[in-house]
Amino acid sequence: MTTLQSAVARHMSEAELMANVIARASHAGWHVMHINDRLYRLAAKEGRGDAMIGGKGFPDLVMARAGLVIFAELKATIGRLAPEQSEWLAALDPGICFSRHRVVVWRPVHLFDGTIDDALAGP
Repeated sequence: MTTLQSAVARHMSEAELMANVIARASHAGWHVMHINDRLYRLAAKEGRGDAMIGGKGFPDLVMARAGLVIFAELKATIGRLAPEQSEWLAALDPGICFSRHRVVVWRPVHLFDGTIDDALAGP
């Protein structure tokens, strides 16, 4: 990774990372779903806990293509996982068994080191 790429990654927001990942995934033929955090807040404000029950901490993106599913939590360079996020990722992680899904945490550096593009190359 170049010095410029490193500087860009260091200052990239989670929203910018998400826009980049969604664009790359869509271009590669993935179906992409993102549940905006505003929906959780709106449901809570309206007293509709049932509308988004259990959703707190759910990964930012769910992407599917050719039978493979990727659950991706996106974090800025210094972003930390909330306890609820860690719980969801642990619950979704297939561990060592054979599975057609992956659970990942991606940061801006992964845009430049090939990690995201390799994962999106998929099956």
